Amino acid sequence: MNKHWTILLAALPLAAVAADSEQRERGDVVVIAEVPGDPAPLPAADIDVPVRGMDMDRVRRAYGDPLDIQPAVGDPPITRWDYANYSVFFEYDKVIHSVVTE
Repeated sequence: MNKHWTILLAALPLAAVAADSEQRERGDVVVIAEVPGDPAPLPAADIDVPVRGMDMDRVRRAYGDPLDIQPAVGDPPITRWDYANYSVFFEYDKVIHSVVTE
C-alpha cells in the first residue's frame, strides 16, 4: 500500500473524533432562573411518589385514583396522572417519572 494512503487511513479516526467533538460543543443552553417569591419544588425524596417501572394498576392500588388523567400523547404514548402534590408520567403503562408539584 502507498505510504500516503497509509497515513491518510490512519488519520481518518482522528478526523471523526474531531468532527464528533465539534458537534457536541454546539447546542442550546437552557437557563432556569429562580423566580423570587416562588417556593422551590420539593425533592421527590421528601414525598412518597410512584417509582420508575411501576405499572398503572400498581400505582392506582398504592396511591389511589388520580385527581386528573391527561390522555396519552406522542409515540411512544406518554400519559400523565395528576395527584394533589405530584404528577406521574407513564410510557405505555409503566412509570417513567414522578414530579413533585407542591
